[in-house]
Amino acid sequence: MRNENCYLRCLVILTLGIWFAVTPLCGAVTIDTTTLVRAYLESQLSDLNGREPEHPDLVKLYANRNYQPLWTNEASVTPQALQLLERITASPSHGLNPEVYQLSEIRKRFKNSEVVARAELDLMLTRALQNYNEDLQIGTLIPHDVDPRWFVGQKYNSILPKLERALAENSFTNLLNGIEPRYPGYNNLRSALASYQTLWGKGGWPHIELQGDSLELGRRHPAVPLLRIRLALTEDYRRPFIASEIFDNDLADAIRFFQKRHGLKVDGRVGPATLTALNIPVSERIQQILVNMERWRWEPTQMETRHILVNMASFTLEVVEDQQATISMKVIVGKPGRSTPAFSQAMTHIILNPYWNVPRSIAIRDILPRIRRDPTYLDRQQFHLFRSDDEQTVEIDSTRIDWSNLDTTNFPYLLRQDPGPQNALGRIKFMLPNKFSIYLHDTPQRHLFQKEVRSFSSGCVRLEKPLELARHLLDYEQGWDKEKISGLLGSQHRKVVKLQKPVPVHIVYRTVWVNQGNVLNFRKDVYDRNLLLRKAFLEYPSST
Repeated sequence: MRNENCYLRCLVILTLGIWFAVTPLCGAVTIDTTTLVRAYLESQLSDLNGREPEHPDLVKLYANRNYQPLWTNEASVTPQALQLLERITASPSHGLNPEVYQLSEIRKRFKNSEVVARAELDLMLTRALQNYNEDLQIGTLIPHDVDPRWFVGQKYNSILPKLERALAENSFTNLLNGIEPRYPGYNNLRSALASYQTLWGKGGWPHIELQGDSLELGRRHPAVPLLRIRLALTEDYRRPFIASEIFDNDLADAIRFFQKRHGLKVDGRVGPATLTALNIPVSERIQQILVNMERWRWEPTQMETRHILVNMASFTLEVVEDQQATISMKVIVGKPGRSTPAFSQAMTHIILNPYWNVPRSIAIRDILPRIRRDPTYLDRQQFHLFRSDDEQTVEIDSTRIDWSNLDTTNFPYLLRQDPGPQNALGRIKFMLPNKFSIYLHDTPQRHLFQKEVRSFSSGCVRLEKPLELARHLLDYEQGWDKEKISGLLGSQHRKVVKLQKPVPVHIVYRTVWVNQGNVLNFRKDVYDRNLLLRKAFLEYPSST
């Protein structure tokens, strides 16, 4: 670094020597600091050896202004430089590490008035702004590298083309504010992060020891007072504190509130699952918040006024209109071995009384073993068997097949299930054409919605209230009402209904969020996707 600085200083001296050589000697020559800084910047950024610049937009920015400094003037640094320093210093509120933006080195140069230090400061501030903008706009990590099942698109726009104009028009504050994510969900997590970091700074919350016991209403136990303190620290218990060892109604209500916002069975008892959630340390909850803030930065900067949001981690679907959930329901998503991908796609049509064309993987892994156990399975479930060649597809009599000779390498058939109450897709299918063959649909297995953890499908999303969703969506289409929908469903005839206005669907994975009631919610990492992200954060310099 020292040799490099010497070399660069020589370049500045050489530049100034040339300037002296062509300047008439009519008196004393005084060169202002800004000119010297400009010369240094040009020596740094000019492509003297034909190399490709590492940051072409940064080089273009300085070249277009004849290498005049952006953040310094003859007297000192500019007010805008101080503003940027303040934002970088506050970057931990976003879960970012300010040293990624060379905060310590920037501060050193703020106190140094030498030409080289002033020029280095200018470049450091510009690069810091560039990187800070990128981290907040699209995240610090490349999504698909750390979550292979994440396919939500991103758009990145460099801030540098806007920078010079913002500085000239005194609108730099607006530019800075525009960098920071504006969606309420993200900023709610920022607030939660601050609260939990404060708790961590005070020592976190106590660990509850029950030695295999469980707690319920009316039970006396020495851990009860500590349990009240634990719940009060996270605002689950909001009654005046009492030292009684009796598990009373107020404490049972607090446990129910805690269970609900953690996706647990709401019974007001402290059993093994609830105790485990209570004893997760605040440091781990902070990591969970940080991971989910990063995922928010991977998502579109602004969602549509009307859209459908499926959160795999909470097993829920919401129809969102003007930032309010107008419909909410439970969903079933992919099992861990066949997890549902995260992606965004528009819903284009609805199918009433759909056929189920069974994917080959499901036919082999799930249905073939059932047929072997019960040769009448296909007939009872109203499946038809087909064989396809290059010219045509013909139906085959399933009773003439020796199913014992078929396996994953030898299964030349197609399966299709008729519409009806037994159909695996239920009575309604919501289509959002995509490369994963994922869609939303009804299901005859209604009992699974009573489970807290609902990862049972082969990837598609099963809906608790498909009829309600269909009616709501078709309310926006002319010529549709409840009676018409019910009549078509009762006929068991397949009907495709094209949506005149396709509805955006976002399938995401959020294990922490703040709901409309301003309640912080946590969920289990059912797909271990948080684990992948946390490992990546340890390797990336912006981890905190």
